[in-house]
Amino acid sequence: MKLLDIPKTISLNTYRNTHYFKLNALKQEFAWFVLEAMKNKREKPKTPVKLIFTFGGYRHRDIDGEIVNVKFTIDALVSLGILPDDSPEYVNEIVMKTEDSKRKTFDLQIESNDI
Repeated sequence: MKLLDIPKTISLNTYRNTHYFKLNALKQEFAWFVLEAMKNKREKPKTPVKLIFTFGGYRHRDIDGEIVNVKFTIDALVSLGILPDDSPEYVNEIVMKTEDSKRKTFDLQIESNDI
């Protein structure tokens, strides 16, 4: 399953300094972005899964600052019922890649990762 053009929310630096009420509101808003990106892709993948995040717009940024977007996405997949949980039993591999583009979104590929 591939989800395209999910907007980036906040960086790790912003996450560290943001009040928890605001973070909760951002997390809920982000779940709506993931839901919109899914459109009619509500099938549940066979677990465990490999999640491949491809972030655009990395001419002057470090990829490790996008870990908040990874966390918010995985939490949204669990709250939407796509994944039962975010434990290693269900998500056993996460890949973060970059591409040299000007877009401020990222793509997510969900692949079954049978052991």
